[in-house]
Amino acid sequence: MSIYADFRDWQSQATGDAIHANSKAYVDKMLQSHKPGLVVQLEGRPLLDHYPDTVDYYHVSEDAVVEAHGYTVEAEQAFMPFPDQSVELLLVAHALELYQNMPALCCEFERVLAPKGSIIVTTLVSSWIGGSIPATYHPLGGLKVAPRTLRRIKLCLARVGLEVVSEFSLMSDPNAVMMGDRVRETIVSPIGLEVVRAKPVWSGMVGVAK
Repeated sequence: MSIYADFRDWQSQATGDAIHANSKAYVDKMLQSHKPGLVVQLEGRPLLDHYPDTVDYYHVSEDAVVEAHGYTVEAEQAFMPFPDQSVELLLVAHALELYQNMPALCCEFERVLAPKGSIIVTTLVSSWIGGSIPATYHPLGGLKVAPRTLRRIKLCLARVGLEVVSEFSLMSDPNAVMMGDRVRETIVSPIGLEVVRAKPVWSGMVGVAK
């Protein structure tokens, strides 16, 4: 079993399943409001449970043994086999904590994203205490992934001309406390980010009329 298959299994159980359901609900709203023609999902359990007539849906993974309602594509890390500026909705389903080279991955996001396209990133953000929690108490159990800090994610996106326009919790109850011997889930916070191309800032540029 690969780490990708292990992660998809986690997404089908308990906490992981609740996070996936919340992610899927947000993506459904995006499909209705944006009506994209080409939707690409990178890693994770498929977020489209049907195949709309007006949408081409591709599920891309380094380990592409996955059942999706669109086309399944196997690709190397930080490489998506799509033309420049062709993807209208890019779903990045926990690839940030599964892939080693986040800067290279962000460059690929910028390359394939259509001029008015959107990216929905679902990720597990680590807090300062995350690394010291025993696996027995951890919401991910013994799953060997590397949650990122939100600051580093935003910095990597900004360096390639992308910006976060919305961020939202993927927890069913952000205030829930895990009972018994377990700890609060928010030690690793599941969040969603909506990302677009950054708008140019012309203020202060020579030759620009105010």
